[in-house]
Amino acid sequence: MADTNNGFLEPSRLSFELSDSGFLYMTLDGERTFVTPYLAFPLELEDRYVSFFDRDKNELGMLESLEGLDEKSADAVRRELKRRYYCPKIKRILDVDSKMGVSLFKVETEDGKELTLTVKDPYKSTVRITPTRFFIVDRDGARYEIPDTEALDKKSFSKLELYL
Repeated sequence: MADTNNGFLEPSRLSFELSDSGFLYMTLDGERTFVTPYLAFPLELEDRYVSFFDRDKNELGMLESLEGLDEKSADAVRRELKRRYYCPKIKRILDVDSKMGVSLFKVETEDGKELTLTVKDPYKSTVRITPTRFFIVDRDGARYEIPDTEALDKKSFSKLELYL
């Protein structure tokens, strides 16, 4: 790969594309490479400070922002980031039940799906991001977001309140 400017990639020298099989490729100065994008600040910034790594986990550089990319490239990177950082948003908490050392959170997501999250230690697995924004991390490390506890109905909040 070509040199970068203090570790930052120059958007005007880059293009990105998703292959037919769904892999992200970066072309820098005519050289095409398979890449994996990672967000430096995944909880705060969704399309800024994106690092790109090759197959051998070597960092190729970082984009300060996707804004300087052409629309097709920015869309390809956003789609891959969305897949990598998939995080359902919880609309309601239907039930919380503790059994055999784990808690089962039955929730409804914003897209209407009902899911059951298995959480080892709900006190440690409920992570505060802001005073009203939380993540619940299940036993497999999957994250589920509660964007605003104040937007939850009273029954949902009362089921969650114990763990906040």
